[in-house]
Amino acid sequence: METLVAERRDDRTAAVSEGAISAVGAQSLSPREREIASLTCRGLSNKEIGRRLDISHHTVSTHMRRIFDKLGVNRRACLARIAAEAGL
Repeated sequence: METLVAERRDDRTAAVSEGAISAVGAQSLSPREREIASLTCRGLSNKEIGRRLDISHHTVSTHMRRIFDKLGVNRRACLARIAAEAGL
């Protein structure tokens, strides 16, 4: 039982560290990447973001890949969590 509790504590610590690293990564986003990340967190699709910013949805996809790479995530839900933590 104690081992299980210690493992869970380690998992939480790792998650906090991961979040801190990701928050630092959020600061490395360009202004356009921040704008796209913000719209993504509001629930807009790549096509909707493209229409709003008057750019191709393919360009939005490229920005999203770069955002994901910089933040070390691979899902929009993870991006939303990091954006909230970083105040984007």
